[in-house]
Amino acid sequence: MRLDEASGRSAAGQSWDRVFVPGAWLLANFSDLDRSRWPILWVIGLFCVQAVPATIIRASNLEEGRIIAMARGAVEDGHWLTPFIYGERFAERPVLLS
Repeated sequence: MRLDEASGRSAAGQSWDRVFVPGAWLLANFSDLDRSRWPILWVIGLFCVQAVPATIIRASNLEEGRIIAMARGAVEDGHWLTPFIYGERFAERPVLLS
């Protein structure tokens, strides 16, 4: 590992410093939230930035409900080889059998 003569640090150490620059900046400016006029707005905004996209993505995934309905139908009716959803034959193969 080569050491930089000017700083006495290795090249890997210097590259880690470049990677963590945004985090160091964020931590240095984190105390500004204490002086902020309405810190609760920052908390609500951060929650919205994280929760709203996750909710939209999760709501668009409808495949899980179909799989549960097939499993429930197999248990209730005993159709273990041919999947049925709400009494109708499901033509596609279940995900676990693919």
